[in-house]
Amino acid sequence: MSEAERNRIAVLIDADNVGASYVREIFNAACRFGEPIVRRAYGTPQCFQSEGGWQRAQREYGISSKPQVSNVTGKNVADIALVIDAMECLYTLPCDGICIVSNDSDYTALAAKIREAGKQVYGIGHAKAPISFRSACTKYVVLKKPAKEPPAQPEPEPRCPRCGGKLVKGWTKSRRVCLACEACGGMSAK
Repeated sequence: MSEAERNRIAVLIDADNVGASYVREIFNAACRFGEPIVRRAYGTPQCFQSEGGWQRAQREYGISSKPQVSNVTGKNVADIALVIDAMECLYTLPCDGICIVSNDSDYTALAAKIREAGKQVYGIGHAKAPISFRSACTKYVVLKKPAKEPPAQPEPEPRCPRCGGKLVKGWTKSRRVCLACEACGGMSAK
């Protein structure tokens, strides 16, 4: 039985700190450490409202969103919520390890506490993460820039159904907009 097969891990994502474009890489790395039985993301409500961001990631990867509303400007309530849930996972859930997805040095003490409790703590984040957090983790995985999606293919130019010539914007005798063929002079109007 491999390490990944017997370990049950909690994946806790600081969504304010790591973008949704990294979700595939996050879970590829997490699955090397064990089976993610807990999948949660923490951030501002806006993080979870964008269709292209964490909202799509939630559906594709079974992530439970934990939007946090700050009562006072400048406080990061998402970080506190992540720490509280990490303690819950550490002491009440059947987790063998906890995966913290962030670049934030504020999680250094949390990582140290998890290790002191005899559990594995895995960090996943960017290379800019401070050495204090990276060293406190059992293992730390540096995320690579996600591959850019290929640009959308441009719409093909409209062609004349009669001769295959290029259609351009034109005008009928009654001054209605139409498409006119440069080659044969044919016109198409609504």
